[in-house]
Amino acid sequence: MFPVNPAAKLIDGDTCYPNLAALKGKEDGVVVAVPAQQAVSILRDAVKAGIRNVCGFRIRLTHPRPYRWEGN
Repeated sequence: MFPVNPAAKLIDGDTCYPNLAALKGKEDGVVVAVPAQQAVSILRDAVKAGIRNVCGFRIRLTHPRPYRWEGN
């Protein structure tokens, strides 16, 4: 597994790549876990990189009243 995130250099001690093209053929597939607005762009990048296996997640958390986060 190779983490991809343009805002990070390391994730849990592993090298993080800025985009899918930077993997240079190391990948067999991609797991997409981003907001819906970014998913189409990532899928286009996957096609350009020759990635044929894609798994996507959509997370939508709603609550009738907003949460207030406290602490760290």
